[in-house]
Amino acid sequence: MLYYYRYRKASFSLSLQAISQQLQQFGLMIAALFQVYLLGFIAILFMGIGKIVESDNPAAQVQIVWGLLAAQSFILFVFRDAVLDKAHRNYHHTILHHSVHQKVADGLSVLVVHPLLLMTLILCYSIGIEKITQAWQLLLFAVTQFFVALCFIYRPLGTSIGLLITAIISFAVIEITWYLAAVNLIAIGCAVLLPRKVTVSVMVKGLPTFWLSFAYNHYFVLLWRIVMSVLVLWFGAILSAERPDLMANYVPGLVTLNLLWWSSLAIDLKPEVYGRTAYWLSIDKLQPAKQSIWIIVLTAAVCFSVPVYMLLGLSVVSLLPYAFLPLLVLSALKGPQHLAMTWLSTLVLSYTAYVLW
Repeated sequence: MLYYYRYRKASFSLSLQAISQQLQQFGLMIAALFQVYLLGFIAILFMGIGKIVESDNPAAQVQIVWGLLAAQSFILFVFRDAVLDKAHRNYHHTILHHSVHQKVADGLSVLVVHPLLLMTLILCYSIGIEKITQAWQLLLFAVTQFFVALCFIYRPLGTSIGLLITAIISFAVIEITWYLAAVNLIAIGCAVLLPRKVTVSVMVKGLPTFWLSFAYNHYFVLLWRIVMSVLVLWFGAILSAERPDLMANYVPGLVTLNLLWWSSLAIDLKPEVYGRTAYWLSIDKLQPAKQSIWIIVLTAAVCFSVPVYMLLGLSVVSLLPYAFLPLLVLSALKGPQHLAMTWLSTLVLSYTAYVLW
């Protein structure tokens, strides 16, 4: 069966190359923004995983677990087709006698694209075999990461709903062992019992239904922004629990991050209007269609940043990032290559005003 594993390796490598090309613009934007802080960000992730063992706050442990599982699901969503070799999966049976090799190859592929699990395993190794029994929560979390990852790869819809349920019960369960057990049971239950997909038909009759159809057919452009906004809020919740004395200092940075995600939505919406100019002119809707981009982006940016204020507090100066929101949207529409610099300027000006206030 070595020939099958060699095939999966070659197919997986080609799929990763295709994904990297598709995500090139997003990756360049993130690299431009965070390359200076990349090592610090990795250190924060290691510290966050370590909090599962060392934290004296059980509620914080549960919140960290859920946030990491949500983040891993977003990563796996991007690489799911590559992990499963979905483009050629129906032909696997022609070279396989038993499906066990297919599952093993799937599991190995998951490990390659699962940096958070690898970080957990590195921490387990650094603790040492002698002391790892004292940090059994970390081992249980690693098992949960892998188990939930497999559930998500095979049944993404059911597992996603299961994660939403575990987000709700995280406010009620504050013992890490019981919470991890509940996560595993809910993940497998939802993955098995819920349907694989839900089919919805949207009839386009105007601008609202046009954008609904776009959201249904291109849901990933919304999904990753929603996930990032939730993770920003989750990060704020952790910071408020760990350092409540500095809570107000985090607000401008967290809000401007959410404004970045949602202002960049204009980059995805622009081709739907400007690439169909003749169609919109034929129904005399070109100007309303252009205006709808602004309405959608501004509304989403405000709605997904308001929870940050609700969690960390509101002040007059903390609202300053909203003053730069139109500039971010304009930059996304007119010069997307300058969006990162525009956002960075917004962040600097917001914190400068915060310090001088």
